[in-house]
Amino acid sequence: MFHVVRCFGKVSELSSPNPASFNYDKQGKDWQVQPGKQQSPIALVQSEALRYEGPELVFFNYTKPLYNPYVTNNGHTIRMDISATIEKQNPALAGSNLETVYLAQQLHFHWGSERSQGSEHTIDSQRYDGELHIVHKNSSYESNQEAVHHADGFVVLAVMLRCSEVPQVESPAVNEICKEVKLLPKCYDSSLLQAKISMQDLFAGIDMDKFFTYKGSLTSPPCYETVDWFVFPDALDIPKELWQNFWQLKDRRGKRLINTYRDLQAPNARPVYLCKL
Repeated sequence: MFHVVRCFGKVSELSSPNPASFNYDKQGKDWQVQPGKQQSPIALVQSEALRYEGPELVFFNYTKPLYNPYVTNNGHTIRMDISATIEKQNPALAGSNLETVYLAQQLHFHWGSERSQGSEHTIDSQRYDGELHIVHKNSSYESNQEAVHHADGFVVLAVMLRCSEVPQVESPAVNEICKEVKLLPKCYDSSLLQAKISMQDLFAGIDMDKFFTYKGSLTSPPCYETVDWFVFPDALDIPKELWQNFWQLKDRRGKRLINTYRDLQAPNARPVYLCKL
């Protein structure tokens, strides 16, 4: 369920924490990150998850069209900074087990290749073709650099993506972003998204009342353990003619940017909850 209200000022910073140079050649096995007990991604299993009985997620300004978002190949992923809406309001969320409001900052993708799948989380032992992450920062902190030092720094919404020759469940908004990918073959290529989309448009066909939630980390270096994850088990279908645009991208080294996912991490007996409102 979506709840929309008018609120919040401008986001002070729309960029994510600036990571050291890294690549996905070994799916993170060679990253120099400090080991921890709450790393992400993890394997999610519906039959093993604890029943979630808390409040629902609440979304603010998710139905308002975004103002001139840009899509960029940053050498690690395809990323779209989430600007204010055309009414100069910021999409945000709250509710569930969260104690404050989180401001939407950016979205980005993870994917595989022609011969491999590239979602980060797995659901019931299934790895999907890709995964969409929508990153929100705790509004209590002035910057990402401050937020990464707090366990409640970020919320990430994750949606599984399927490459399909006959799509059944599509988000026209996600498809529009995937169309732009064709224009971004090289690192630092950027393009203004031509279509007018809202945050809610990204979730067309997704049951937003059904999700896994757990405490975890960012999935790119330095992998700070500062994230409340909300992973939706429903998947979106992306037409193959659009999804294959990701397989043509180049990273900062001029090499193919494929298999952009981190390997699964140990759950370490963390509680994982499944909400089915």
